[in-house]
Amino acid sequence: PSADRFLSMLVARLLLGSQCCSSYDPRLLLEAIPKAQDMQDCNRDAVWNLLLRVLQWVCESAGPESARKVAQRQEMNAALRAAGRGEQQPNGTLSRRELQQRLKVLGLVPADGQHAAADAAAMVGPWQ
Repeated sequence: PSADRFLSMLVARLLLGSQCCSSYDPRLLLEAIPKAQDMQDCNRDAVWNLLLRVLQWVCESAGPESARKVAQRQEMNAALRAAGRGEQQPNGTLSRRELQQRLKVLGLVPADGQHAAADAAAMVGPWQ
């Protein structure tokens, strides 16, 4: 029952490790996520929920600014947009603008102008 929690924590830690260790590149991990056209509806929901949990773990452990940086990685951003459901794109995926709005509403990335203050406030996390 806790496998999804373990997986989201593991992916979050791998992504956070890539920010401080220049020899590690999580691109292969993120590229393993299927493209939107290859996903069935139930798979899209599962991938979307996993990626949101990953961002939640990053946010809780390293702060909203770190979550914003992880979400902006090319591979992570593409995976989030492919798994999310949007109205503006013809294939039903999220546009970049829709994705940013959803992440802000969910509190996973800071609103504009709150980057430094949010990071300073979130220095204590579950992994420290």
